Amino acid sequence: MLGYPSGIYSLLNPTRVVMDSALSHVQDVGDCFLSGCDSLKEVDLSGLSSVQKVEHSFLLGCSSLKEVDLSPLSNVQKVGGYFLSGCSSLKEVDLSPLSNVQEVGYLFLSGCSSLKEVDLSPLSNVQEVGDYFIDGCSSLTRVILLASPPECLRLAVPPHLLPLPVRLQNVAQRACAVS
Repeated sequence: MLGYPSGIYSLLNPTRVVMDSALSHVQDVGDCFLSGCDSLKEVDLSGLSSVQKVEHSFLLGCSSLKEVDLSPLSNVQKVGGYFLSGCSSLKEVDLSPLSNVQEVGYLFLSGCSSLKEVDLSPLSNVQEVGDYFIDGCSSLTRVILLASPPECLRLAVPPHLLPLPVRLQNVAQRACAVS
């Protein structure tokens, strides 16, 4: 398992992190891996191509991160809570590399206040999604839900996004009633 206690990177606070091929054997990424790196602007995850499980708080609080390429995480099956939580500068995120994910933890994208759109449809294998997936995403104008949501997805659209017709003008609700 790859991980550092209490987000050791927050002590270093880098602006760029590269996960190179030396990490290609890693299958599990532990809690708080890059948590608290508020100066992080660029992260290269290419060395994490064998990862199957990402624990809690992977990029929690990386408030300077504007984009992240998740394509190296195409083998991930489980993602813990707070995965991209607090990435307040994140403008877009492509979840299609996470098509093998079966379980997503709570507060996955919470606090991504610059995020304008989120497309959950690539998460077609998800069987469980934690609560408040998009809580604190105050700039959201479009949410595309799963075609076949698990038990209606417990997305728990946060109160600040309600009522949906007013706050989310282009919500594509495919086969799920949003609560």
